[in-house]
Amino acid sequence: MPVRTFVVSSDSLSGAASSLSLEKYEKDLNAAQWEAVRTTEGAVLTIAGAGTGKTKTLTYRVAYLIELGVPASTILLLTFTRRAAEEMLNRAAALAGPACSQILGGTFHAYALKLLRQYGAHIKLADNFTVLDQSDAEDVIDLVRTALGYHKKRQCCNRETLPKKEHALQHHQHRRKSQHAY
Repeated sequence: MPVRTFVVSSDSLSGAASSLSLEKYEKDLNAAQWEAVRTTEGAVLTIAGAGTGKTKTLTYRVAYLIELGVPASTILLLTFTRRAAEEMLNRAAALAGPACSQILGGTFHAYALKLLRQYGAHIKLADNFTVLDQSDAEDVIDLVRTALGYHKKRQCCNRETLPKKEHALQHHQHRRKSQHAY
């Protein structure tokens, strides 16, 4: 699938708007933002730095799609933080109304977890699987080190020791990334 790329800048950023018509979208957005909003065929990659209107562009795009008749339940709106996800969904609702409550949205991680919970059995994932964050993973490494007796200080230099939990986890993550490098 071809991907159209738009570089968004901070030109003509304005405050929040309410009850927009399609003409007002164009007035509230700069040229690159408007192009990203009104492109409805295929995937769109929007590249933008801090303060350039990424959230505004995405929320206007969602509202534009809804006004064009795209069912909100077929729109997926993802971002990296819960706060940003909530902000985008709230802004979209302010623009396009209650239909936005049907939008699938949240963080990439939360949505991926939802998919794993829903379809994990298809890849033979146990129903009761858990996801470990950095702290949990370090605690598991510490439990393994203790169970194997590697938590005690060594009196002899000939015996192997395991690295500290933080270093062991970093090493593991680095190896996994290098194995999956493109």
